[in-house]
Amino acid sequence: MELPLALSRLRLFAVFCLLPCPVHGASLNFGQALQLALHHNANPGQGLPAVAPPRDSGEARTARPAETERSCPVLLADYSGIAAQLESANESTPLPANPFLNLRAGPAPAGAFDLRSRKNILLCTALVYALFEGTHAQKLVLREQQSFVNRLLEIESRRVSAEVDHPLRLTQAKLMRAKVSMISQALDATEHEARAALSALTGATLDDSDPAGNSMPLLPENAAATVEDKQALKQLLAFRDIAQLDYVSGFLSRLKVTHDMALAKASIGDLVAAHIDEGMKLIALLHVNDHVRAAKIQMLGASDRLESWTAGSATSNAGELQGEQQSPDAVPANSPEPRMAGSQTPPILSVLLTPAIHGLQAGRSQQFSAIATYSDGHAKDVTSEAHWSCSTDTLAILSATGLLTGLAAGQVTVHVDFKGIERSRGVSVTARAADEYLLAGH
Repeated sequence: MELPLALSRLRLFAVFCLLPCPVHGASLNFGQALQLALHHNANPGQGLPAVAPPRDSGEARTARPAETERSCPVLLADYSGIAAQLESANESTPLPANPFLNLRAGPAPAGAFDLRSRKNILLCTALVYALFEGTHAQKLVLREQQSFVNRLLEIESRRVSAEVDHPLRLTQAKLMRAKVSMISQALDATEHEARAALSALTGATLDDSDPAGNSMPLLPENAAATVEDKQALKQLLAFRDIAQLDYVSGFLSRLKVTHDMALAKASIGDLVAAHIDEGMKLIALLHVNDHVRAAKIQMLGASDRLESWTAGSATSNAGELQGEQQSPDAVPANSPEPRMAGSQTPPILSVLLTPAIHGLQAGRSQQFSAIATYSDGHAKDVTSEAHWSCSTDTLAILSATGLLTGLAAGQVTVHVDFKGIERSRGVSVTARAADEYLLAGH
């Protein structure tokens, strides 16, 4: 009698484990979200709730039975005309001050599609999870900026009362607080919508759960299949490079203010304001990076390569990195022998990846360079000619010219390829340290 009872309990436990369940306070990784979504939508009786139309559509959507329509709770963006949109976004500056620039070239096409298709379930879940993950990362940065804004208001109120600063400085601080508050509300709304959409897709309660960082597989560089998609992705990547350079300039501006403060040429209010400006530019960079990731996911879905990409979520990024870690000057086994680059060019003997650093703090940037040495003894900087890639698009961003910006703590690998000769270097990104001095009442 004991054996049948034990088997019955085991069956009940197995069924319980397979059922979607609340995920309170725990991190939900991408692989778990995919499995829950596939399980939840396997039965037509577990349809998703009706999805509200875009706010500007002016149309009301009628709820239909789950058996006839189970729609994705997101709309697909149209990236086909991204070049014209970026060029007309803001003629006065390459990077608009508002990080929530709508990068879509026009009205998004109908994004509601049948979730009885496995491919559509994967595509919808990937888009929603990427939105959830990206918004969460931006909110973490914004949280620190809110503390800096409150500190700036405190400083300027005191300095204006003492007639040290002009009242305009206090007005500017209030304006900055309003801007941060507006962005905070937009991020809260976006996160709420993404959380609700992910809950609807997976059947899990995600009221207080956060996405697991860096759990999505690395999106391939060749995600675009058509000429139009390749052009759109190229424009998005170029815009991300601009946003990255703008963020680096914000960091350098803050360093200059720090130096000026030591020379009594700037106040602590100037330094806090510089911190805020730097943080807002980081949010802008994260936002553009989210558009790059969303575009790649959609392009993978359009080229029927989404299934193979999502299968990579079962493999940890750490495991992949272990296979990529090499000595700075090691040549991979599959790299070709040094060869003639052209009829008048001597053979390449080696490519050096510099500098030899292995650590970077989140929020900081490092420019890498590639130096080619030829058989006739001369060396050449080929940084702009080489092809650069990174093992992650969530822990760090690597530009087309080798500029690495750390985003979150973790292990990343920088890879450079010049005419078939490859080099790679592992970099450990450490957590960003908060500036307690500025936030304290000194």
